[in-house]
Formats: sequence, structure tokens, C-alpha cells
Amino acid sequence: MAGLKELLRRPSVRIIGVAVVGVPLVLAILCLLYSHFQTERDLKENLLRVRHHTVERRAAALSYFFTDRMDDLFYLKHSREVAVYFENRALGMSMEYGLKQSLIPIRELFIDLMKRKQIGDDRVYARLAYIADDGRLLVDTASREPGRDMADLLKKVRSSGGGAGRISMSRDGEHFMVISAHVYKGARQGHVVGWIRPWIVYRHILAADESAQSSYLICDERGDPLLMSDIAAIHPAHLDILRSLPAGGHREFSVNGTTGSEINVVAYRMPVPDTAYSLVHLCPAESICGTLASRDRIATISLLVVALLAGVAFTVRSMMLKTSVDDLEKRVKERTADLYHLNEDLQQEICERELAMRALEKAERKYRSIFENAVEGMFQTTSDGRVISVNPALASTHGYSSPEEMVRELSGMARRLYVDEGRRAEFVRLMEENGAAFHFEARTYRKDGTVNWVSINARNVRDEKGETLYYEGSVEDITERKHLESQLLHSQKMEAIGTLAGGIAHDFNNILTAIVGYGNLLQLRMEKGDPSRRYVDRILSSSQKAINLTGSLLAFSRKQPVELRPHRVGSLIEQTGKLLKRLLTEDIDLRIDRVDGDAVIMADRTQVDQVLMNLATNARDAMPEGGTFAIGVKRVVMENDFVRTHGYGSPGNYVLVRVADTGAGMDERTVKKVFEPFFTTKAEGKGTGLGLSIVYGIVKQHNGYINVESEPGKGTTFSLYFPEVQTGDAVETETAHVPLNIRTGSETILVAEDNAEARSFLAEVLSVSGYTVIEAVDGDEALRTFTDNKDRIALVISDVVMPGRNGKELRDEIRKIRPGTKILFTSGYTRDVLVFKGIHDKTADYISKPLSPNDLLGKVRELLDQHPDPVQAEEPTGS
Repeated sequence: MAGLKELLRRPSVRIIGVAVVGVPLVLAILCLLYSHFQTERDLKENLLRVRHHTVERRAAALSYFFTDRMDDLFYLKHSREVAVYFENRALGMSMEYGLKQSLIPIRELFIDLMKRKQIGDDRVYARLAYIADDGRLLVDTASREPGRDMADLLKKVRSSGGGAGRISMSRDGEHFMVISAHVYKGARQGHVVGWIRPWIVYRHILAADESAQSSYLICDERGDPLLMSDIAAIHPAHLDILRSLPAGGHREFSVNGTTGSEINVVAYRMPVPDTAYSLVHLCPAESICGTLASRDRIATISLLVVALLAGVAFTVRSMMLKTSVDDLEKRVKERTADLYHLNEDLQQEICERELAMRALEKAERKYRSIFENAVEGMFQTTSDGRVISVNPALASTHGYSSPEEMVRELSGMARRLYVDEGRRAEFVRLMEENGAAFHFEARTYRKDGTVNWVSINARNVRDEKGETLYYEGSVEDITERKHLESQLLHSQKMEAIGTLAGGIAHDFNNILTAIVGYGNLLQLRMEKGDPSRRYVDRILSSSQKAINLTGSLLAFSRKQPVELRPHRVGSLIEQTGKLLKRLLTEDIDLRIDRVDGDAVIMADRTQVDQVLMNLATNARDAMPEGGTFAIGVKRVVMENDFVRTHGYGSPGNYVLVRVADTGAGMDERTVKKVFEPFFTTKAEGKGTGLGLSIVYGIVKQHNGYINVESEPGKGTTFSLYFPEVQTGDAVETETAHVPLNIRTGSETILVAEDNAEARSFLAEVLSVSGYTVIEAVDGDEALRTFTDNKDRIALVISDVVMPGRNGKELRDEIRKIRPGTKILFTSGYTRDVLVFKGIHDKTADYISKPLSPNDLLGKVRELLDQHPDPVQAEEPTGS
């Protein structure tokens, strides 16, 4: 034992012992320090990467914020209110005469957007304005009287590349602006500008969960700061460092702190998606890894102490130290591995969330753009009728200035739109049973109380359990189409009634031919003192009334013969006015306004007189206690918009004759039937119901249009549109009637008439006047008879409409056998029937039924005396 102690006292042995114990100990300490250094570096990199993702999320949130602002400006500049202003300006409207009023809805729209756009309890916008391209301030939410020159602001924006959604600082530095150029019909008209307080961005977007030591800057593409938080204090010398930062990278550098000492700062630069800007984040390095460094230093000192103690008792503690070091290294590796895997999971989650957020934002913007800009109306409602949302097109169709106003005015109940509640119930039934409704037509109320026709296409949106969530669909305004369909049905109805009336008139004329004809023959054979003559006179007088009635029916069916000549409207009305004064009672004030009285139309003067007389008669009966009967003349131009709105007419120049009275007026049901024949509101025996039907037929025969407006107690107004012609040869007087010189004869005449009474009358009148008459019951028999007697027959009298061959076909066959044969057509219709049956020769001879003996014999003698053919030359004429 003493020898061992002595050996240990030797310096060489102590040195060797210290070396044996100290070298491994030093190596172990160095390895431990290196391991801690590596751990500290890895932890620092992970913490910096986490901070990098935080800044990246802030940049994405800032991008969404700016995108939302630009969507706001896009909505404003493409709103209907802004479009109306520029449409009015394009029409030449000035500020003094209405254009200034167009700015009021724009300002209200801007103010409404300011109120709706909030983050938390704070409004996003401090101010919204529209600045014209020449610098004039047109609309400003901060002032009701805009007009200030903002040219310097626009010049500054353009010089910095702004105007299409870029950011620019205002002069006072209290706000930043988002600006979007407005292009109308290919030309830039101005800019929509929004002022935003910077603290809105810092409070709600950038500094939501940051410590007071960090700060953010928004920099342009050159790296120059545009916006800084209040605590950011960047020395100009450090701007070059910020500019040199790569996009998505970071750098650590030193700055002077508030106490004058240097502090290490970490700067991140992250591009803001969908913009030209970047977000710079500054934070003290100590805030990221300062605590970690202090903890490691304490650990290092503790390890050194442990090492010194271990050096004193190296034999006892050597194994313990080795075990402790191994255990510590194991824990560090495990912790590093955990942090590595955790960082990978965190990075993957961040990427997935960012992709999902971008996809969601893109889909939301796409849906919002389709919904807001759709031409057709779009809606969402619940099954019980609660309105969820409508788009601007649907609101505009129903007379509302905005979707919000429409939802608010309806108090959330869609059923308030329906005129017929039963249609709403039918719509719900289809949606629940079929899951959809296609081309569902219904009437809806507009804001002003008028009614729209709409066509709805909708579907039932259900959840995974099949329960109804809401209805959504589109709405098309078909009011104009329904109006045109109604006009077409009315026109077809009137045409059908007219055809029926014309057919009735034709049959009456055949009957009246026999009555009037035989009555005239009987009257001619009676002595003037014959007591029975007065009965014949009454028969003929009543027959004349029947003739007038059939004439009225033909006028309504537009088959009354007309002679259209150019007339000055003022002259026509002035001369008719003399008759109207005698027709109207003394307590009715007749007023004639001839503002455009020199306008010329093609008209039959007699029929225009009849139109005005019929309207005056109705007005007189509607004003038993007196009133005003007014006639006005005005030139108008029918354009496509007029035709679409009113449902009648064709584009062109017209002369409008407006006839108005202050009588009792008519309700809607009466107005719809007012032109139908035999429809009357007068007491029995007071009217035939043909007056307005005749007016309708005459106006149509003049290629014109007629419209009536009336309300009970407010009088009635008829608007007559006649096509205007450009001519100076207006007829002012009518040609005097020249009496016929009637003579008898002895020629042979073929009469082709399918009506027995009319045929017998013609044969009787011609026979008693000396003519030889051959009768035929139809066209086929007439052709056979003419073939057998072609050398004897001097004239053929033929009905136009007959069984077998009609009058036109008979004429063609006869003139093939003997050209130049004279043919006289007759019919219960008007002369228009010749054209209808293919006889386009305007010189064709024609006489209308009912026929009087004098008219018939005069026309026959007139034809036979014109250039007699060889057959007539062989037969002497009577006197």
C-alpha cells in the first residue's frame, strides 16, 4: 500500500493519470458541445421555417384581401347604375338636364357597399369615389357635391403603373388606395378609387396573433416600402438589404435598437399572390431562438461543472458520465427526429390547406361572377318561400335598384311576388314531386305594382338524406312575348270575324238583289197614284237600310271598295269638323288641333269621314251631360322599340290622329271587345254594335293601326296611325258624278248565276228591256251554252264565285273560243274578289250586288256600245 501511494506521488504517474482521465473527458465534453451546437442549429432552422410559413399565410391572407377589394371595384364599375350614367351621357344628356341625377344612384351604391364591407366591427373602406379620366371627381362618398380636380392623383397613379388594381399612398399618408380603371365601349372613362386605413390591414390581417416586437411592411416590386406598421423603424441604409432579399427567402442582420445597442433582426420577404407586391416581416432574432441559446449556455456550464467533479473522481464517475452522455445523445437524436417528422407533417398540412383555400376561393369567385353578371334573373329560396338571395338581373327585371332592396322589400317571402297564389302552390308541388320545374310560367308583381310574365327553370337542392335545402334557378322575363301573343290572337280573332261578316254580307247582297230588283220593277209598272205604291216605297226604303248594313259588314271585313288618293289630313278633319258640329250637342266642346295638318296620307275621303263620325257618335253618347271632344294631328315615327313595346305597327313615318273624349270611359274587359261586331254597351235599340267595327275595318283597309286607351270615369282616347306619304298633289275636292244615259237593246246576253233569285231577276230586267237572255246555273253550263251559241251571244254576265268553273275560269275559256268577247262580272263581295280569284286586270268590268235595274241596264248598254265585236255588228241596237 505504501508503495502504491508513493507511485501515485510521482509527477510522471500523475501526469499520465491525468492524461488517461482528462483526454477522454475533454473529448467527451467536446463531443457533447458539438452535439448541442448541432441541436441548436436544427432547432433554429425549424423555428425559422415555421415563421416562414406564418409569413406565407399572412401573404395569402393579404392577397385574398386585395382580391376581394378589386372584386368590389369590379362590381361597382360594372354596375347598372354606372352603365346608366354613361348611356345617358352618350345620348347627349348634360349635367344641368338630368345627367347629374344619374350620379345619385351611383353614390348610393358606393355608400351601400361601404356599409356592407366590414372586418369584425370595422369598415374596410374609409371612402369611395369615381374619378373621370380628365381628373374630375364625379362621385364621392365623402361629399355630396363632387367636382374637385383630382388630376394630380391620377397622374401620380399612372406614373407609378397604377390604375388597374395597384396600391398608392395618399398625400396625407393616413390611407392607402385601391384603384381600378373603368373602360366603357372600348375607351377608358375613369377610375373607381377606394381609400383604406392601413390599421385595418395590420389589426385584422397581419398582426392578429403577432407579438409587439414584430412588424410588417408591404413593398413594391423594387423593394421600396409602401405601407409600414407603426412600430417599424427602418433606417435608409437597411433598404438595400430589404431590396436584395430574394422572394420567399429571409436574412439576419443587425440594427440599432431603441437603447442604442445593436440587435439582431430576421427579415422575411414573401410575394403577395396575384399582385406585384411583397410582404416583408421583421422580428428580433432573440424572439425566435434567444431563449434556446440561454438554456444551452446554462446546460454547457453545468456540464463543465460536472466535468470538473468528474475529474476529481474519474474512476467512479467515468462510467456514469459515459452512460449519461450516451443517454443524452439518444434523447437529442430522438428529439431531432421528432421535430423533423413534425415539421414534415406541418409543411404538408400547410400545403394542403393552401391548395384547398385557393380552390375554394377560385370556385367562390367563379360562382359569384356567374351569379352577379348573368343576363337572366337567378334566385335561391326555401320551400316555404323565404328569399335567400337574388342577382341584379332579377332585381332589375322587377324594378328594384339592387338585390338587397328586393329581398328587403319582400320581407323575405317569395310568395309576395306571385299574382296568383295558386301558381306558387303548383310550383312547390312540381319541385317536391319532380325535383325540378322547366318553363314554368307565372305572373309576378314589380315594385311599382305592375305585372310581369316570367318563365322559371329551377331545381330542388337536397341534402344527403333527401331533405330539401333550398330551390335555385333562373327567371326569364317573357312579358313582351305574352303581349305579342295576345295581339296575335286578337288579330286572328278579328280576321276570323271579318271573314264571317264578309260571307254574311255576300249572302245578304244576293237576297237583296232580288228584293230591290223586283221592288224597282214593281215600282216602275205602278201608276203614281196607285195606293199600293207606298208599300213598295217602304220595301225599297227598308232594303236600302239592309244595303247599308251589309256595307258596314264589308267595311269591317275590309272588303268595302276604297279609292285611295293623297289628302292633307288637316283639310280632311276641317271639312269633317263642320259635320261634327251638327252631330255633337251644344254642351260638348269640339277642339281640333292641326299642328301637323299639312301631312299627307293616302285615304278614301268618304271612309275617313265615316270613321270620325262614328267616333264622334260614340263620344256624344258617352257624355250625356256634356264634355270635350278633341281631335289632334301629329307626325310620329314608329321605331323598333315602339313596335316591341306596343305590340303592333311596323317601322316607318306615320300621321297620328288622336281622338279623345271626357266621357264615362270603359273598363279593361270592355276595351278588349270594343271592336267586335254587334258588341255594344248601349241600351237595346240604341246601337247596332257595328260603329267601332267599321272604324277598325276602315283603318286596316288604309294600311293603318288603331289603339284604344280608356279607364272608367277618365274618358277614352283612340289613336289612329295612317302611313304618311311624301307628295304635293293632295286632293282637296271630289269628282262630280255624271249621270248615265240608259238605253235598251235587242242583243243576246248570256247570264251565268248560281243563285236562282238573282238569276231570275237579271233575266227579267234584261228581257223587259228588249234583250234576248240565255240562262246558265253555273260556269260549266255557261261554257257549253256559249259554245253552242258563240255566234249569237254579244255579252256574258257572270257571277265571280260559282260552283265548278268560277267567273275567271269561264272568261278564259270563252275568250279562247272567241277573243274579244265582252264579259261583265257581278258579285255580292266587293271588287277585291276579282283579285282574290286571280283577275288582276284593273280594266275588268264589274258591278256590285245588290243591283238596281237602272244601274244594270246602264252598265250593259255602256259595254255593248264600246267597239262592238262582229256579233254585235250584225244585231241592231235599240234606243
